[in-house]
Amino acid sequence: MIFSLNSRGDQWQEKYNLAKIYFEHYGHLKIPALFKTSNGIDYDANGIKLGSWINIQRTNYKKG
Repeated sequence: MIFSLNSRGDQWQEKYNLAKIYFEHYGHLKIPALFKTSNGIDYDANGIKLGSWINIQRTNYKKG
């Protein structure tokens, strides 16, 4: 599947927003690697792979 830049940007922003909700609720970003969510707080097997996404963001940051 081919994504436009806006689509990728929108997807990134959606995951960022979920991570922000997670942080505001739990007080940290130590998100389990297999954690999926639809609302940023509760686990949802059909949700966005937030744990994987945050790990990718950390890796990319360290590459820098």
